Amino acid sequence: MPREQRLVFGEVAERYDRARPTYPAELVGDVAEILGLPGRARVLEVGTGTGKATVLWAGAGYDVLCLEPSEEMAAIARRNFAERGNVTIETVGLEDWPLEPESFDLVTAAQAWHWVDREIGFSKAHDALNPGGGVALFWNWERERPTDIDVVFDDVYQRVAPELVQEPLKHRVGEAIRDELVASPHFGDVTVRRYPWEKVYTPDTYVDLLGTHSDHRMLADDARRRLHGGVADVIESLGGSVTIGYTTEVLIAARA
Repeated sequence: MPREQRLVFGEVAERYDRARPTYPAELVGDVAEILGLPGRARVLEVGTGTGKATVLWAGAGYDVLCLEPSEEMAAIARRNFAERGNVTIETVGLEDWPLEPESFDLVTAAQAWHWVDREIGFSKAHDALNPGGGVALFWNWERERPTDIDVVFDDVYQRVAPELVQEPLKHRVGEAIRDELVASPHFGDVTVRRYPWEKVYTPDTYVDLLGTHSDHRMLADDARRRLHGGVADVIESLGGSVTIGYTTEVLIAARA
C-alpha cells in the first residue's frame, strides 16, 4: 500500500517528539490579544503531532481539543498530556472530524495546515468557530542567517538526493497559505507576527531532526542514510556544530 506523505511522521513518532523544536511562548499572548480570546478559551488544534505546540495553549489554561490523524503520534501526545485535564486528543484529521458548530474560540495549527485539504480547511475552521473566534496558523521556517542551509549542504543534496533541492518550503507553502487566507471569505484581515530565534545542532541532533522531515522519510533507506551521513560530515567539518536561524511565522485572522 502506498505511503501517505502526511502520515509518515508516525513512522518516527518518538524521534519526532525528541528532535522537533517547539515554538516561542510569546506568540500565545499575541494571538490572545489580537483575537481577544477569553481567559478559558476553547481551542481546536489541527495536526497536533506529539504536542509541540499544544503545551503552549494548555499552559495558558485553555481547553484544547487536539486532532491528529496518525495513531502513533496521537499515542505519544496522550502520554505527554496524561496529567493535563484540559487536553483531549482524538485520532482523526480535520477533514473527517465530526464538526462541532460554533464551539471554539480558536482554531490553530502548528507546522500542519499545509497538510489539510484546501477545499475543506478554511470553511470547516470557520464553521467550528464562535462568531468572535479566529485562526492562528504557524510554522518554524529556517532562514538564511546565521546559517544558509541551502548553501552549506547543497553539494550533499545535489549528489545524493537532488529531488529534494527545490524552492524553500516557506515560499511554496507559507506564502500560498497566507494568500489563501487573505482571499478567504471566511476570515477578515490577516495579521502576521514573526519571531526570530536560533538553535545549535551537533551532527547527531541535526540528523535526528532531518529524519523527521516528510520528504526525507519518503527517500529510499539507502539514499536517506547516505544523505544524512553526508550532512553529518559537513557539520563535523564546520567544527562539530551548526547554528540554524529560525523564524516562527504566525498568521492570525478573525472569523468573518
